[in-house]
Formats: sequence, structure tokens, C-alpha cells
Amino acid sequence: MPPASNEATSFTGTLEIARRDLLDLGLRNTLLNYRPLRSKGIEVIDEKPIEVFQLLVKEEKSLTFLSGDAVGPHSNGTTTDVQLVQPEDEVSGAGRHKDLRLQTSHPPTQLQSRLLATYHAARTSMEEQGVNTLYLALGMLSWKEEDSCEKFCRAPLILIPVELGRSDARDRFHLKYTGDELGENVSLAEKLKQGFGIRKFPELPDPDDLDVGTYFKNVQRAVSGQSGWSVDTDAIALGFFSFAKFLMYRDLDPTTWPAADAILGHEVLQALLAEQGFQSSSSIYREDCLLDDQLQNRDIVQVVDSDSSQTIAILDCWRVCWWKRWRRASNRPSIATPTARSCGPTWGGNWYPNKREPQ
Repeated sequence: MPPASNEATSFTGTLEIARRDLLDLGLRNTLLNYRPLRSKGIEVIDEKPIEVFQLLVKEEKSLTFLSGDAVGPHSNGTTTDVQLVQPEDEVSGAGRHKDLRLQTSHPPTQLQSRLLATYHAARTSMEEQGVNTLYLALGMLSWKEEDSCEKFCRAPLILIPVELGRSDARDRFHLKYTGDELGENVSLAEKLKQGFGIRKFPELPDPDDLDVGTYFKNVQRAVSGQSGWSVDTDAIALGFFSFAKFLMYRDLDPTTWPAADAILGHEVLQALLAEQGFQSSSSIYREDCLLDDQLQNRDIVQVVDSDSSQTIAILDCWRVCWWKRWRRASNRPSIATPTARSCGPTWGGNWYPNKREPQ
């Protein structure tokens, strides 16, 4: 049953605190203090976020990159590796903001090297963590923690999940929209709420309803009371941003559940956050008998090998979860409890996972 009203209020507050703890509000978070990486990521210049969003998201086209001058601030004026040189195209000044090429300030060799490092880092993230951390950031909020502080931080406003790829080593890298949900900078919204009392930070609409220019104006309006703060409406950067904890933050929001009390009344969440915690229960397996005898020659399929104590822990979890699912499905009261008779748990003489329901 859901907790009583006063308990529910306290429980809701505890849940909200736990949700906020999932968000990193320190300046090491790139969602609050974005800084270009030394060897990965791409800084795009002389492009319009409105046009980039239209091409990349709404029209689902793939984009490539154009290098800047061959001699840059980190170049010695020579090209030492011909294979890394970015293939160039002629660029017309009239339609440069609506073509399928993103202009960068990186020299050809450096651009190709950074794209290659970015590609490998993004692929490693997918293979090892199963999540995409590569995003194209549109627009940046320049903000500072105190009025007396001279250093401004840059926080991305719209984050487009993208993938970087190419057909072979001689081809250009292509940037594509993955089709996943756009990244909303919840860390920034929570930082402004807690640190500056800005409670009406604009929410990011769905891609079909998003007007990039209007959204930037709404952000600028929301922070207009802060001295020196501004929105860079031309900022575009390809970088790595982590939303792993944000997914948990969003899933623990009661307003996203079909019923308001669906998550607040969940027994697991209540045990995690309430004072009483989890109620321990004794195992039905005896330590003075061989586990094989208690399993009655039943084969247990496991992902990895485990010793007897680990196997007992797995079987106890299985027993509790299976039993609760059966009770919910059958809508029956607790009329029986598995017991350990002799050297084996039984439901009327038979080990219950052998059957669809307890006998």
C-alpha cells in the first residue's frame, strides 16, 4: 500500500534529494563547464545552429567537415602524414551555411587526427558501456558562479546524439543523427535553480516542435537578471557528454510514471529510502546439507560459475521474486511458504521452480 499522506510527503522529499544527488553540479561536469579536449572533439565555426539542426535532425542528412587554413596555431606549416590530410572541396560563400559541410578552424592534418581519435573514443564507449556519449552541442550559455568572478563557464544548451563513421580509410568522416532523444541539460537547469534561484529554465521541446532560435531567446530571457550572462547562439561543438545518471534521474521522477503513486508505493524503493530498510529473511537452504542434495539433481543454469554460498544467494533471490510474481498474477493471499524438509525445499514435496505454480 502507498504510504500515508505525511509519510508520503517525507518520502517524496527523500526521493527528490536522492534524485538531485545523481546530478553532478561541479565545474568538472562538461555539461556545466565545457572545454575543448586536447586531442578529441571538433570546434565548428562560421555555421548557424538553426541550419545545422534543420539538416541533421529534421532532414536526417549526414554532414562532413571542412578544415581551416593549413597553417594554424598548432601547426608548423608542413604536412608530415599525407594519409591523414582531410580531403578538401570547393566552398562557395553564398550557401556555406546550408551546405552539408561543417567549417572548422583545424588544419587538415589536425582535423583528420581529431576526427579519428573522436571516432575511436565514441566506439569504445559504445562497446564498453553500451551508451553513446558523442553529441553535437548547439548554443552555449556563458555564465559564472559569482558576480566578482572574472572567468565565465560555457554550458551547452541543445545536445544532439550523433554517430561518426566512414566507409573506408580514404573516405571523409560523416556525422549522422542517431535518432535518439535530444539531450536536455538538466544539470544546468538544476544548477541555476539551486545556485541562482532560476526556477523557470525553459524545457527542451520535442524535435518536431523545437525552434532553435526561439529556444535560445527563451534561455536568454530566463537568465536576463544575471549580470554579464549571455547565450552564444552561434556556438557549435562536437564532444563527449555523459547522460548515464540522467536516465536514472528521469526514471525516478514520479510525474513520468502512469500513476502518481506507482513509484512512491513501490516496495523496493520504499525499502531503499525508508528508515526500516529491507527486512531480512532466512534462507530455506540448510548449511549442514550438501547443496546438490537440496537441489534434488536439478540443473541450475547460471551465467558464470559460483560457489555454494553464491548459488544459495541466487536461488533465494529467485525464490522471492518468483513467489511474488505468482502471487500478483494469481491474486492470491500468502497461503503457503516454501520450507526445507529434510535436505530440500519443497512445495508439497516438489521443488517449486519445476512447476508453473506452487502445488
